[in-house]
Amino acid sequence: GASSAGKKWWVEKSAAASGGGGAAAAAGGRRPAARPAARKTAGKTAGKTAAGKVAAKRPPTAYMLFCGDNRAAAAADGEGNRRGLGQTTKVLAAMWRECD
Repeated sequence: GASSAGKKWWVEKSAAASGGGGAAAAAGGRRPAARPAARKTAGKTAGKTAAGKVAAKRPPTAYMLFCGDNRAAAAADGEGNRRGLGQTTKVLAAMWRECD
């Protein structure tokens, strides 16, 4: 059966263990789940399969080759200034669309 106050057993247990209230009791006796610690995986698992073998890197696409060849021209705005990364990417995308 249910307790007289209608609370779940874990609410009563947590309130009794914490000394009678606080934020945990006000939130229904539940605490937010703790976030797992971030694992440092940079460089350790990059390019590896589940079996631990090194995976072959895919060849670059035609668009990536195009961007590599035309990035310097797209970054210059014609007035001696250089565009930012976002603007350069937009110009490259427009140049790519015009190629067809």
